[in-house]
Amino acid sequence: DKIPQKIEKLQKELELLTKNATDIALKLRNKRERFSKNLEDNILKYLIKFGMTGVRFTVHVKHLEELNETGLDEVDFSVNTIGTDKMFDISSLSGGELSRLLLAVKLVDDEEGRVLLFDEIDSSIGGETAKSAASEMKNNSRKNQIIVVTHFPQTAAVAHKHIVVDKSAVHGEVSAVIRELSDKERVTELARMMGDSESADLLKTAEKMIGG
Repeated sequence: DKIPQKIEKLQKELELLTKNATDIALKLRNKRERFSKNLEDNILKYLIKFGMTGVRFTVHVKHLEELNETGLDEVDFSVNTIGTDKMFDISSLSGGELSRLLLAVKLVDDEEGRVLLFDEIDSSIGGETAKSAASEMKNNSRKNQIIVVTHFPQTAAVAHKHIVVDKSAVHGEVSAVIRELSDKERVTELARMMGDSESADLLKTAEKMIGG
C-alpha cells in the first residue's frame, strides 16, 4: 500500500518542480529575447572595429517543446561575411574571423572585477586589426584583470606589464622561468617579436609602440 502512495507523492513533487522550472525558463526566455538585439549590436560593433566590415551577425532564440539544461530555448549564433542574404553557422568562419568573434563575445560583457585569460586570442589576426584588438583589450583592462598569452608585438606593446616565459631543456627535462621585463628589456623583446632584436630600425619602432 505504501508504494502507490509514494509514487503519487513523487509525481506531485515532479509536477511542482516541472512547473517551477518552466516558469523560470519562460522568464529566462523573455530576458534572452529582450537582450538578443542588444547583444547583436554590441558584438557587431567589435567585429567592425576588428576589420570585419560588411559582416552581419544574428542571435536567434529557438523555442523548444521540452525542458533541458538550457531551459526552453536553444540559442544560435549566425554570421555572414561574404555579403549574401544567407546566414551561416559560426563554424563557417576562418581561423582569424573566429578569433575576432570570440574576442568580441568576451569583451561585450559589462561585468567588472573579473580575471580574463586570453590564450592567443589574437591568433590569425595581423596588422591594424591586431592593433585594434589590443586597444580594446587594454580598454577592458580598466575594469578587469586581463592576462594575454600572445606572440604579437602589437598586443604586447600595450600591456601594463610584459612577462616572458623562457623554456630550456637540461638532461632531458624541460624547465620554464617566468620573469617580468624592464622597460629596456621590453624594447628588445618587441624588436625580437618583430624579427630582429638587434635591428636599429625595429628597436626604434618598438620604442615608438610602447610610447604611443
